[in-house]
Amino acid sequence: MSDPSNALDDYLLQLRGKGNFDSEGVFTVAGTRALGKLAAFLLPAKSDWILKIVQGACGAQAPEIRIKQTHRSTQFSFQAPYPVDLDLFERYLLVTGPQKDDRGLHDLTSGLRAVGMGEQQRDWVARLTVGAREAFLSCVEGQLTSQRFMTETPGPEESTEVALGIAYPANESGKLGGLIRFGEAVQNEHAALLLKTRICPVPLFLDGERLDNVHEPNFASALQQRIFLGINACTQQGWPSMPVPSGLVPVKGPPETKAFFSNDPYLVPHLPLDGQATSILRWHYNYSRREQPGKGQSFLQAVPTPSRVHLVRRGVVVGSKSVGVVHPVSADIFISADHLRSDLSGLQVSPGNEEADVAKEGMRQSLGYLGHLQDLLSEIKSRPWSRDVAMYGGMGALALLSPWFALKAVAGTVSGVMLYKAAKTDRRVLTDCREQLHDFLHLTRAD
Repeated sequence: MSDPSNALDDYLLQLRGKGNFDSEGVFTVAGTRALGKLAAFLLPAKSDWILKIVQGACGAQAPEIRIKQTHRSTQFSFQAPYPVDLDLFERYLLVTGPQKDDRGLHDLTSGLRAVGMGEQQRDWVARLTVGAREAFLSCVEGQLTSQRFMTETPGPEESTEVALGIAYPANESGKLGGLIRFGEAVQNEHAALLLKTRICPVPLFLDGERLDNVHEPNFASALQQRIFLGINACTQQGWPSMPVPSGLVPVKGPPETKAFFSNDPYLVPHLPLDGQATSILRWHYNYSRREQPGKGQSFLQAVPTPSRVHLVRRGVVVGSKSVGVVHPVSADIFISADHLRSDLSGLQVSPGNEEADVAKEGMRQSLGYLGHLQDLLSEIKSRPWSRDVAMYGGMGALALLSPWFALKAVAGTVSGVMLYKAAKTDRRVLTDCREQLHDFLHLTRAD
């Protein structure tokens, strides 16, 4: 892939400079724009084209997917462990509708067709390399161009290297300074990846950050006060299993309040040895802090929240539904939808009662896990207030030797009082969480 600072044109020139020129052609078909508009219209949202690329790489069983968002473009790189028919790839760009099982080729081309030939008409480039043969395709203002090269350094014949670069709209910026995402397109694509691909079976990296870990995005937790309790997996007979994301690693809940209130899961037990599970459950405790009218005092309130089942198709969440269980302790239950019928976009599947029953059975199988979690939370000890008092008091005594110690003692005391108040509230959250876990276990067992 090119350097992130390079423009799309520079990326094109760099790719062309790798081999000897063999042939060149331009193919256009009457109604190409109509095909692009149709492909874009089928997608639920403008940014969903990026999810189609992820589905394509998952369908191809790529060893890993790497995505990079730069100032000018979103770039993909992955390897298909089979030789892609380059002519077939070009034809798929001009065909809509469902295709036979083609190991992700249809998903990949439908995403490119939607973003390049639809209303967005964003320029993109694609390079596919099989052995010494290299196909370079570009889409500029909705028009497709194909070029073929023979590379000087042939790659493996049994696999295909895929590199994609999709430019942002002309009037939008992308990622600036390596951190800030300004443009609407880059922000929407970033949010789509964080919300929909955390269950991806293929190692997925966005700007070097691992996404396939089933974690909840930080911005989603900020919208509602909640504690990320942990993740577990269950197996059931009669329902297809799915791969447990390799980015999910076991976590033994450390008895520290700070770890309990972080955005990371508190507990992830040992994962299935075969790496397969019928359902993967992500647990939360939902609460809010509120002020008493006219008294200026805050109080803790548990927030009943529905548990939901999420259907996963080729590594992307494609449908969600409440399972009818509402409690401050809630779960996101992920199950496979690869065998279920979807719409033409492949991104929308409606969960039914059968899927809700599978999710509820996963919750019942998780009662032992939640009981163990409750025992671990009961072992958390808060930091003794006396330790802070002794430390700051000792610094105050040293003020006789230097004014610097006096300033540190005053500043430390003020911050210590604030931390004490925050810790007091956190202890209430922790206590209520343990009580709500006990209540949830009782209600679910009774059910």
